[in-house]
Amino acid sequence: MGWVSPTGYNDPDNAWTNEYKAYDENLVTSSYATSLGHYLELTRPAVNCSKVRQYDIRDYGNYPVNCQIDVYYGGAWHNIYSGTPSTGVWVEFEIGSTQSVTGYRYKPISSPASSYIYAFEVDFWEVEAPPQAGRSFGFIMG
Repeated sequence: MGWVSPTGYNDPDNAWTNEYKAYDENLVTSSYATSLGHYLELTRPAVNCSKVRQYDIRDYGNYPVNCQIDVYYGGAWHNIYSGTPSTGVWVEFEIGSTQSVTGYRYKPISSPASSYIYAFEVDFWEVEAPPQAGRSFGFIMG
């Protein structure tokens, strides 16, 4: 298993530009918003996931941005991080358990330099599916 990318996006407030660049496998390109407080949701088919990672969320002055990060599973969004992650590196966020995740969203809350916010790459950590309960595996001898 390993890191897998989102395959789509939802921009509920139409606040972001070039949304697809948040998962285009290019650490130089980014999506961006011109104001704080708007979610960018990145989606994919369900994946058994235990953590997510984000490469660089920063403002126009290259300062880190205080943000909220959520993942979608079990029919609801679940907050897994609120704070100011480092810039220019991959930062991993643990979910706390393995879940069937279909979305990742982030919302910039505050920024020291400007309201232009840049969001680079996002990935999901895919883990092997757990065995299904109630199934038995055995051999028939004959």
